[in-house]
Amino acid sequence: MTERRIILEMGSSNSLYGEDYTKAACRAVQDALRHSSLVLIKTLGYNHLQMRVEVTIGVQHPEKVDCAVVAAELPRGRA
Repeated sequence: MTERRIILEMGSSNSLYGEDYTKAACRAVQDALRHSSLVLIKTLGYNHLQMRVEVTIGVQHPEKVDCAVVAAELPRGRA
């Protein structure tokens, strides 16, 4: 059985005036990253390029989120 390590971080944001779902999603990712413990990956000796990053965005109109733009906010791993 393959060992898996999981790190869960949560962030939130909004775009009240612009109603820009992508901008709000990017801000939420940045918020989660500010709370993250991803430096832990380096101390464990793992290559961060092998890390899989899964982002779940909760919005009223998911079709209005540009997923490629949100994925570009991730400094480590592969979305």
